[in-house]
Amino acid sequence: PTLCELVSASGDGDRDLKACAIVALGLMKNERSPEALRFLVQLLADRKLDAVLASYVPTAIGKLASRAASPDPSVLPALLAAFEHRDTDAMVRQSVAIALGLLGEAGAGESRDTPVVQALLDYVAAGKDAGTRQFGLIALAQIAARDDDPAAHEGVHAAIQHLLAREITKPSSTENRPWPTLAAALYGRAQPGVRADFSMLVSEAYAAEKNPSLRAADVLALGLLGVEPMAETIFADFQTATQPTFKGFAGLALGFLEHTDAAERLRNECRAKTITPGYRMQVASALGLLGDREGVAVLAE
Repeated sequence: PTLCELVSASGDGDRDLKACAIVALGLMKNERSPEALRFLVQLLADRKLDAVLASYVPTAIGKLASRAASPDPSVLPALLAAFEHRDTDAMVRQSVAIALGLLGEAGAGESRDTPVVQALLDYVAAGKDAGTRQFGLIALAQIAARDDDPAAHEGVHAAIQHLLAREITKPSSTENRPWPTLAAALYGRAQPGVRADFSMLVSEAYAAEKNPSLRAADVLALGLLGVEPMAETIFADFQTATQPTFKGFAGLALGFLEHTDAAERLRNECRAKTITPGYRMQVASALGLLGDREGVAVLAE
């Protein structure tokens, strides 16, 4: 009740406080969680709410509802209404896409029998906001990855697979390019039935890509998908590359692939005095993924 009151009664000058109260409601896990969820769903419908504040509401709903013992039937319709309303602010719609990824289900039958999946597919295909399209790709992958009976929902999976494959091979825009690759990795990592196809597509995209920033997404996806035959190639590229963004994600990929031949090189990179903090964090994480005990002294130092 205190958090709800903070959101309802605080003035516009306390926007940060109100945002934190919304986030806190989304983190609840107790007997009052249904009450918090009802409050947030009502808040989502408030068209007068400041757009920045409103953008915190859908993700709070998604986190709270995803932990519920039984689904609240009002949640998905409320999120869909906000997602499809023409006047919804772009920040809010992006947040709704994330929430739909947390809560949506593959359902049954063809994709048009699943309103959440269809809404995301439609927006990725024709929506105007790049951020919402990108989060939509990840949301679709999360929904597909979470499905415990993909054979029963072939239409849904076929639609999502087709979209991701098309966006990987012939992206609708360069700025979208990393997102279907990472979405395919999340999907294929959880669903063995599609892993081989996505592994091949991403391997081909990686081989053809010259932009180191875009290759960084490809190499991380290869690591997440567990494409072990690419480990030697990735390690060779890691050793010859100069761009820290690519090298950091290549290091993480080598960690996911458990390519222990890279351990010594990763240790040397981690102890170097001149590397950026972000890159050092990535190579340290790679050593952790490798379970490299010799790296402990380097990390402690």
